[in-house]
Amino acid sequence: MTAVYHRLIPAISSNYGYLALLVVMLANYNIWLVAPVAFFFAGLNVGSIQLPMLLQLDSSLSGAIQGALVLATLGMHGWRRISLKREQAKQRV
Repeated sequence: MTAVYHRLIPAISSNYGYLALLVVMLANYNIWLVAPVAFFFAGLNVGSIQLPMLLQLDSSLSGAIQGALVLATLGMHGWRRISLKREQAKQRV
């Protein structure tokens, strides 16, 4: 693609790699959950185009929802890990 335009285009990949990492991480590496999570993210991305036209909201709201979902998932994983370590420490004593 750089040969056609003779320069590097910054958004040529549409963030597919980033989105794939988010989907796999939110599915918790479970193959059966990848399709529903990917469908949800696809709905957010497609729906973000309609947000300014129908609801007078900024289209970047879908990115904020995705980010909040990722942060919440990371927080839940961290909380589970900490609580599991505490339970194991209590059982040792």
